[in-house]
Amino acid sequence: MAVQTLQNNSSVPFIRSGESYTKESETILKDIGRSAPLVFGTVMAKVAASQKWVPLTSLTATDGSAIAQGIFVGADIPAASLVAGDVTGQPILVGGAVTVDENQITVENSLTLDSVFTEGGATHYIVVTVRDLLAMRGIFAEDTVDIDEYENA
Repeated sequence: MAVQTLQNNSSVPFIRSGESYTKESETILKDIGRSAPLVFGTVMAKVAASQKWVPLTSLTATDGSAIAQGIFVGADIPAASLVAGDVTGQPILVGGAVTVDENQITVENSLTLDSVFTEGGATHYIVVTVRDLLAMRGIFAEDTVDIDEYENA
């Protein structure tokens, strides 16, 4: 007699494989207009002048905050904390050669991993997606599949 068991391990890890490089003590810039928490897995950019991190919310800003440079991998930060001031000591995944679960990535302000960023002048320009910008840093977002969908079909 054959026995089949059903197992549903729904806690899929964020980092699926590879070597990650995380900066452990970064500063996230104050946001007086913030009304939602900053959640684990949010795509982040860095303001060039201050070198402080902000969630990626625009692909047209000219201060550096339009370029995806990492992913927030800390505990969720309440909106009130970001309204009150800079939040220090935060971990940001900034590269390596790492595959992450794209289903756990958050891109704010109606952007997606496939939103297009364009940079350059009249003769030289690049057109890449948010996904491409992360991949250039060694962060590869891939869809994952819950194995029990197929195993127990």
